[in-house]
Amino acid sequence: MKRERKSKKYSSVIRMFVFLIVFMFSLLLQLSLSQVRNNEILSPMMDRGNDVQALSEYLSKLEEINHYLASYRWDYGDLSELLMKKNEFVNYSDSKLKTFEYLKNNFGEEEYVLFEAMITTTKSFSDLFEQIVNLQLIGSTPAATNLYYEKMKDCGIFLAQYARELLEVLINNSSKLYTSLGLLNDELEKLQTLAIIIMIFFGCFVVHDFIQIISSMDLFSKSAKAISEGNLDCPDVEIKGSAEIENLAVVFNEMKRSMKNLVNVLEDKHKMEIELKEKENEAIEFESILEREQLQKLRSQINPHFLFNTLNLTIYSSRQEKAVKTERLLISLSNLFRYSLASNDFYAPLSSEIKIVNEYYILYHERFGDRLLLFWHIDDEIDVTETYVPSFILQPLVENSFKYGILPLEQGGCVDIYVEPFESGIKIIVHDNGLGMSSDELKLIENRISEHSASGEHLGLYNVAARLRLGDNGSMSVKSELNKGTDIELIIKNTEAKNV
Repeated sequence: MKRERKSKKYSSVIRMFVFLIVFMFSLLLQLSLSQVRNNEILSPMMDRGNDVQALSEYLSKLEEINHYLASYRWDYGDLSELLMKKNEFVNYSDSKLKTFEYLKNNFGEEEYVLFEAMITTTKSFSDLFEQIVNLQLIGSTPAATNLYYEKMKDCGIFLAQYARELLEVLINNSSKLYTSLGLLNDELEKLQTLAIIIMIFFGCFVVHDFIQIISSMDLFSKSAKAISEGNLDCPDVEIKGSAEIENLAVVFNEMKRSMKNLVNVLEDKHKMEIELKEKENEAIEFESILEREQLQKLRSQINPHFLFNTLNLTIYSSRQEKAVKTERLLISLSNLFRYSLASNDFYAPLSSEIKIVNEYYILYHERFGDRLLLFWHIDDEIDVTETYVPSFILQPLVENSFKYGILPLEQGGCVDIYVEPFESGIKIIVHDNGLGMSSDELKLIENRISEHSASGEHLGLYNVAARLRLGDNGSMSVKSELNKGTDIELIIKNTEAKNV
């Protein structure tokens, strides 16, 4: 319980999750503050500056027109130039006043009054300008001159005054606005600075945990590489950090020690197999092992008590050390040897064959995991306890599928065993979705089976084929296609349990 509480408290996953949430929140806050600063401070300041500049340009243009009209000679002046100046001013004032329209909602009372007065006076000024130009065009110079001095000149002066006053009011109000926005900008800058500090602070934690995980994986990788090269005596991985990494190091070290124990057991097994093989080679050639008399002679040369006593001692030691997996593997190995040595019967119940294949599968599956799978498909009409087959007929075929079909593939595969009634016996199909064989390889195997060969690869196939031929027990056929898998089909005749 204490260890669990510590794991929850110092869990790197939870820490990194929290750090990332805070980091993302700070980032979003930073982006939001930047957006607010842009929309609420920079944009209004820029808009107000543009408004002041536009109004200033309008006032300059108006004063330029007033100065031009004041110096214009009405009796002999250039009428085309006057017409051009009129059109230029009218178009310019119309465009400028339209740009000022959206400002009315943001004006105070004083600004609004000056703006409306400026618009009204501008329209009057433009109308008077139009009338004077028309009078000039029809040759009524005195009337045009009187209209200018009596109305238009004063209108232009008033218009310039309104524009100037509005510009001054805008400048004063802009100064106040800049002051208030500047204070708000300072506050937002402080918040942005704080958000950046938080981002950097928690970002450093995330990077620290990430680097710790990467460095830990590097240590695991180096240790795993040493183990893969056969160095099971390499030092234990010692990592100080988050609870997950420390627990992983503990499990990894335990796995390494268990693997070392298993390798020692397998080495002992291998030595026993070598001794057994030497005795087999001294007794008789491999092909004559298929006959019962020679098989009995071979078994009489082996002392199974020594083997079982050794295995039982190892099982007892594993049980004392609480190495559950090792104990289970040794039990499976013991069952395999017991089945191969304990009985002299040529025939065995199908249930025994199924059990011994499952024991064999346990050993392989523990080593290769889910890269190697085995599935049974037994017809309901088959009574496995009352159906007899030649002993050790299935295990060599399954071993052949594992070794030559599935394990060469990086992704692994599965073996399916189908058992179903067939005429006066049963049909067994051992199917794998593994590497398969080319047509040339398949033809070579078929020829070696028909020639009763018992050398080279696929010894299990030749052994089974020979056992089926012995006593005319049935037949075997092989079907295979490269990269699609292999089917080994057995036709076994009905027989009663008996000794041969």
